[in-house]
Amino acid sequence: MLYLILVTVLLCLPGKTFNDVSADWMEQYHIDKVVHIGIFALLVFLFCNPIQAKGFFNSLIVKVYFLIMIIAIVYGLIMEVVQDSLIANRSFDWLDVAADAVGAYIGYFFAKNKVKKLKPPTKEALQDELMNYAKTMMGDNAKVLEKFK
Repeated sequence: MLYLILVTVLLCLPGKTFNDVSADWMEQYHIDKVVHIGIFALLVFLFCNPIQAKGFFNSLIVKVYFLIMIIAIVYGLIMEVVQDSLIANRSFDWLDVAADAVGAYIGYFFAKNKVKKLKPPTKEALQDELMNYAKTMMGDNAKVLEKFK
């Protein structure tokens, strides 16, 4: 979440924040597009990474990752509209939106490939986790659950 705030602040900086020499150099080689790709790849990857620790099945995780990627692309589009209408010396740029989308896909790709390497939990592991959760919720009445194991 902290990274999202940092990205939002960076994307809302006025157009003349950096001196003209660096802006010309960056514009000539489209370095800003590479920066957009990197920012959005990291953004998607950072939002996807904690989800795998929650114990969802791999197919569900990949669907959630895809949704995160779509949300990031929409966020990039919204930020371009904000830059055009609210930020001094900034304008809407479709190439920035495209770079954001490419970066979001790269982040999704790496997160998705990381999930594919995970092994799904065994039936016994799921049963143990469910039993532990039930025991936590039932407290002293947990002895009843032992006969179902």
